Amino acid sequence: MAPKRKAEEPGSAQSKRPSKPNVTEFVGFGAPALVLNSDTLPEALAHLSKAASNNQPFRELLDGGSSLVFTPAPNEHAAFIQLCNFIVRRQISVASASSIAGKLKKIVGGVWTPQSVLSNEPGLRDYLKSGQSGKKVDSFLAPARLFSDESPDLDSMPDSLIVDRASGPFRGIEGVGPVALRVLLVHLGRPNVLVAGDMLVDRFLLETYGIDKDKTDAATERARLDAASAWSPWRSAVYLLLANAKVGSATVASLAP
Repeated sequence: MAPKRKAEEPGSAQSKRPSKPNVTEFVGFGAPALVLNSDTLPEALAHLSKAASNNQPFRELLDGGSSLVFTPAPNEHAAFIQLCNFIVRRQISVASASSIAGKLKKIVGGVWTPQSVLSNEPGLRDYLKSGQSGKKVDSFLAPARLFSDESPDLDSMPDSLIVDRASGPFRGIEGVGPVALRVLLVHLGRPNVLVAGDMLVDRFLLETYGIDKDKTDAATERARLDAASAWSPWRSAVYLLLANAKVGSATVASLAP
C-alpha cells in the first residue's frame, strides 16, 4: 500500500504556487462607473505618470502619448464592428490584414452590421474559400447571429460578465476569446482593462518589467497582473498608448474598420 502523501505545510513552496488568474481579474468589476474618453484621459495619464516612476520605457510611452485623443466607439453597432475588426486581424492569418479587411468590408456593403454579414454569407465564403480561411467566416457569423437575435445590452453589463465565457453574452462563440473581449471593452470606454495576451501589451511588459511575453502559465499571468496593479483604475489607457505608438497617430478613435 502506497504511503499517504504528507499534507503541505502552510509555508511550504508547494502551497505558495500561484493560481491561474480568472479572466475577470484582468477587467473591472461592478457596474461601469467611469468612462475612459478625452475628458478623463488627462486624469488617466497623470495617474500612469506616477506609476511609471523612473521606468524609462514607460516614461517614453507616456511622452509619446501627450497628444492622444480617445473617443469610445459611438456607432450603434460599435461592439460588433470592433469584434469584426479584431477577427480580421487575429483570426485570419494573412500578412496584408488591412487589405483583406477592406475587401471584406466591401463585400458586406461598406459597413459591418449583423444584418450585412448574415445577408452576404455566400460572398464572404467565396472570397475566403482558399485553404482554411473558409472556416473563418463562422467567426463573423456567430457574433452576427448573437447581435441580430439577442442584441445584448453591453452598456449596462459589468466588465466581468462580458468576459465571462461560461455565463456571459459571448459564451459558446468561437473566435471571440478573452483577448478579443478585453480589446472590445477598451474601445467601449471601459477604463480598467489589462489587455494581457495582446502582442503590444505583452511585449511592453517584457521591455518594462522583464516578463516573458511567450508564457501563459499561472506565475507569468500573475506577474502581469502584479506589474500592472499600479495602473489601476486606468489600465486601459496603456493599451491605447501602445496602439497609438504603433499606428503613429495622435488620435485613436474607435479603430474600427
